[in-house]
Amino acid sequence: MNQSNIAVERTQKKSNAYAWYVVTLCMLAYIFSFIDRQILALMIEPIKADLQLSDTQFSLLHGLAFSLFYAVMGLPLAYIADRFSRPKLISIGIIVWSLATATCGLSKNFIQLFLSRMAVGVGEAALSPAAYSMFSDMFSKDKLGRAVGIYSIGAFLGGGIAFLVGGYVINLLKGVTLIEVPLLGALKAWQIAFFVVGLPGIIIGLLFILTVKDPARKGQQLNQNGKVDQVKFSQCLNWNATGFFKEDEKSYHVMYGYDFKDYVPGLNAMVKYVYGHDFKAANGEKNHETESNVILNYAFQQPFLKGVALQYIRIDYNVKHGNDFGEDRFFVNYTKKF
Repeated sequence: MNQSNIAVERTQKKSNAYAWYVVTLCMLAYIFSFIDRQILALMIEPIKADLQLSDTQFSLLHGLAFSLFYAVMGLPLAYIADRFSRPKLISIGIIVWSLATATCGLSKNFIQLFLSRMAVGVGEAALSPAAYSMFSDMFSKDKLGRAVGIYSIGAFLGGGIAFLVGGYVINLLKGVTLIEVPLLGALKAWQIAFFVVGLPGIIIGLLFILTVKDPARKGQQLNQNGKVDQVKFSQCLNWNATGFFKEDEKSYHVMYGYDFKDYVPGLNAMVKYVYGHDFKAANGEKNHETESNVILNYAFQQPFLKGVALQYIRIDYNVKHGNDFGEDRFFVNYTKKF
């Protein structure tokens, strides 16, 4: 074996070792994310007692505050991951959710704790979209599944470690009424627990930004100018479905709505049918199209969820010359009157 082949082999080994280092770092971040999201469940009684929370309020803190924003922020953060540095996005996300976890320990009431849990969800939403994107650029198809599998282990390890570490910290602080912390004053044991599990995550965030480089993107489709063919965000969301505003098109709309206020307050439904015709297809022939929708809306009636509403839309689109499609869309809306 000549010197050039030896050099290539060494470079390849270093590249492979670095790629698995990134996967391991992502897995560690995933573990920390599960610890930070689950720690709240171990301290139900002391938090309820100190902040005077009801069972409903605590369930909102543990569930809605985190999961709602964790789910909703995934799409815009994935959009950012497609266009900007993925290691920086992951690093910022880790630092945000780690600081937000620590901030939970400074909360004095339901609103402050809700906002902190919301920030935890937003920060954690940055990890998976960027991590999966990097893996696809760093590994060949025969190794990609293994990389994703190792990363996914973090979810199960984190779920278990959350209770082990959380339980250990709580037991360690058991019997301690107040602890004096410089600049923060006297803090209770459950508040210290948030700092203990939250702040170490910042180290992982710093390691990401200092040691991980954004890999070259592969498999991108280029346009006629040789540039990456990007899909606009509005095209992904496609809020207006098919539009029916083509040149010379005539369209007819039929709608029927029903309010279930006498049975389920806040629930209403609508069905809609649209027919459009007399417009030209790409091949020059006359075309026509139809779209049918089923729309369900539910506005929460509870005072503490005032302004929050859920929406489901089913879309079925058919066109004579073109592509048919069907979609299910789910939305979470918030309305505030000023």
